[in-house]
Amino acid sequence: MIRIVSVLLMTIAFCLTSYGQRVFSVDVDSITRSYLLTAPNDAGAMKLPLIILLHGEGATPYALSRLNWAALRQPAVIAFPVAIGNKWSCGDPGYSVDESFLMRLIFQIHHNFNTDASRVFIVGMGTGICFAERFASRHPALVRSAVSWTPRTPPPGVGPGPPKEVDSLVITNPAVKSEIPTGTEQKSRMDYDPTGKTILTFLFGSWNQSSASRTEPDTLTLTDLSKYHFKFGFDIAYHLSKRLSVFIESDFMIIRKERQIKSLAWTGNGIHVTATGKGGIVIPYGAGVRYFMSYGRVSPFLFASAGSTFMFIGGGSASGGFGSINKKITKRKENVFRYSVGAGVDVRFSSTVSFQARSSYSFSTMIEPPLASVDRFEGISISAGLSFTTGR
Repeated sequence: MIRIVSVLLMTIAFCLTSYGQRVFSVDVDSITRSYLLTAPNDAGAMKLPLIILLHGEGATPYALSRLNWAALRQPAVIAFPVAIGNKWSCGDPGYSVDESFLMRLIFQIHHNFNTDASRVFIVGMGTGICFAERFASRHPALVRSAVSWTPRTPPPGVGPGPPKEVDSLVITNPAVKSEIPTGTEQKSRMDYDPTGKTILTFLFGSWNQSSASRTEPDTLTLTDLSKYHFKFGFDIAYHLSKRLSVFIESDFMIIRKERQIKSLAWTGNGIHVTATGKGGIVIPYGAGVRYFMSYGRVSPFLFASAGSTFMFIGGGSASGGFGSINKKITKRKENVFRYSVGAGVDVRFSSTVSFQARSSYSFSTMIEPPLASVDRFEGISISAGLSFTTGR
């Protein structure tokens, strides 16, 4: 009943006011949800920020819309959505219903009005405070920031009331001061705080062994590490702050098994065959720190790590015929200390998924005697992949 009365009051406001007010509705899970929208009539071609004001239990969207929003120093499109039962849901399962409503509201307004998608803000009152904060944290690609508003006195139900408190909140509040530019200045940075979140990244890339580390051909394992480039791996990072994270990492380079017949001859004792084979795996692993020079939609970063490179490589030859085979096979395991420095960039698609590309240079201690035709695990690594953020 309260929602029906709110919608009727908003319709009356649309008929009586001259300040560009309109009533809209969207269907969410077979439920028609409504919101009142007000915008300056003389905005021209300038893209305006979008402010979504979530009412509390003691203030209806109609009452809030009657405030003198034209007095804002920063002109804005302002939406006043109607909550079910006059309350916003912060916990499951009701949260998902209100979440879908707000997402469709934002998309609909961007489609129909000249709003700046990089400057969407939610102001919450009462139960809208918790909902606003949760929605903003889950959808950083849609909402720049969420703030709370607790007016000292209830807003008037009718007549103009200059929204000085909201104006001060939106324009000068430290949490959003730099997020809502005044005048025609606009920013496109995506503000997202990963502090306390764990990020899992899967990577594919290329390893290029340093030419300075190459030695004479390894005649025992018959392997040349510089000829193998493809690698894959993962890392798990935890953000200590917005710009600093720690991580553990591991890569895998597979030296696939290869068998090759070198000669095939007929002797007095039958067929005589000479063949060679090789195979193995190289696993660099370690831990490090990553520093983001900025954090938003596109976030460049620097990193350093230290650890070891485990190498297990085997190879050799075999010759003989029926009943008699001579084998010369060598298998070696090495675990050498290594460290890396590098740089990369993270491109965020949403609050949970991003694309990451990076490049690094690795150094290691000497491998004695040399293995796989190299005396150090040293070279350039280039990789890219997808990152998935966990935690709220």
